[in-house]
Amino acid sequence: MSMSKATSLAKIVMPPSKLASFLNWNNNNGVLLALHLHGDSVGLAVAHRTEHEVVPVGAVDCTDMFHGRAAEYLHGTASSAGERSDDPRRAMRERRGALEGVFARRIAHVVETHGVAAIVANWPVAPDGARRPKECGRVLRVLDIMNTHAPGVLSTTRPVALWEEQHKTLDTAAGMQSSQKLPSDILMNFMDTFSDRTSEESSSEDFLFVSDTTQNRSNYA
Repeated sequence: MSMSKATSLAKIVMPPSKLASFLNWNNNNGVLLALHLHGDSVGLAVAHRTEHEVVPVGAVDCTDMFHGRAAEYLHGTASSAGERSDDPRRAMRERRGALEGVFARRIAHVVETHGVAAIVANWPVAPDGARRPKECGRVLRVLDIMNTHAPGVLSTTRPVALWEEQHKTLDTAAGMQSSQKLPSDILMNFMDTFSDRTSEESSSEDFLFVSDTTQNRSNYA
């Protein structure tokens, strides 16, 4: 996949209804990729819009990328001499950047291998419909990482929609297993919702939703 300049997330993220319309307008019956973040794991699944069949791709353990080993660096106890540095904060930043690059390239490989046309990411909400700031912030962070380290994976021609789902607290033992199942669920829900609809305009509320989530990411940090 060729590298290109990153596009602002505000131009890439769109409401689910507009993503469905985007695919219809372009007669694009290509593959959808689900990106589902739960805890420290990102689950992946793909589906062809016309076949209505979902295939799990796997789950990526992002614990180290999200949390790192700050205490080790700051107290000079990094596990190897190569990781020790006279400037521990710089070493932490460099290691985090390297981990983010590995993650983004893995997603880019999935996108290229399966010919992904669009992405649907989960957007955790409480039972009353309120957004969950911490979880939503982490979803946006993942999209930022992809956009920064693998420019072109997300673009105006390969957009992403945020699919609202009620957040469910799962125990650690079930975490990775859930990361295999939940991305398939959101793809099936997306296709079931829009499979019988023709091209439709997104409402002004949809556009406000996109503006709020992408341009005010600090609210979810």
